Amino acid sequence: MSSQLPLIRSLHVIFQTILLVSLAMADADPPTFMAAPVGCVLRAFQQVDEDDVVPVVQSLPDKQCAFDPLPTSLLKKNTEALSPFFCQLFNTSFECGVVPSSFKSVYNMPLLKKADLDPANANYYRLILNLFVVSQVCNQV
Repeated sequence: MSSQLPLIRSLHVIFQTILLVSLAMADADPPTFMAAPVGCVLRAFQQVDEDDVVPVVQSLPDKQCAFDPLPTSLLKKNTEALSPFFCQLFNTSFECGVVPSSFKSVYNMPLLKKADLDPANANYYRLILNLFVVSQVCNQV
């Protein structure tokens, strides 16, 4: 049992974060969906398995968006335990043709190109686009 304590603590943090995010989003508008363009049909789908997910997770850079509820380091440490869940999530999403709305969220972070530039001038910034780590894994799988 004591060897499973780090995993239990990690899962507790994940579920606690999911609960907090769910509570924060309780009053949010429901997601909107668009129909696929006429003639656009996915005719074949190959199921994703753990052999597909684990290498993608392990190859992720050791950084993440500050707003990401699942730190990359935590995901990497618990890949074996979490990969069945991700396989089911990705396969269901692909089969239904619908991905969770959080997969479509991008956080924009303006970054000043050089420290000596005027921060009041918007032309001196470049945008950094951040996806949640689970979205990145889904995209790569």
